[in-house]
Amino acid sequence: MGEKCSIDKAIEVLKENSETIHNVSEWAKVMHLSRSYFSRVFTQNFGLNPKEFLTDYRISLISNEIKQHPEAIEFAIAVNIGFADNNSLSKYLKYHFDKTFLEFKDEIIHKKTQIRY
Repeated sequence: MGEKCSIDKAIEVLKENSETIHNVSEWAKVMHLSRSYFSRVFTQNFGLNPKEFLTDYRISLISNEIKQHPEAIEFAIAVNIGFADNNSLSKYLKYHFDKTFLEFKDEIIHKKTQIRY
């Protein structure tokens, strides 16, 4: 396996591997820690569980990509931030916001949706 990473580096590791980390288990694996240990220590150190943080982080990536490339199509935005395709991005937005990509994009462009991260 590899050397365990310090929990202090968790956010840095996420940023460096954001296209390949899709869930907490993958994040913990990249950190060379068990999922349960990673979740417990992350929550203790950052005051937010890693699933919530990962969701906020991915939403911020989507929002920033939309702001930087408002003319881009959904597929391009999805692939640029690590989703397999536009269907994956659509399902993600539907699950977390109950919105289509176009609805979410419109809200981001017109600053109607507040992002926590």
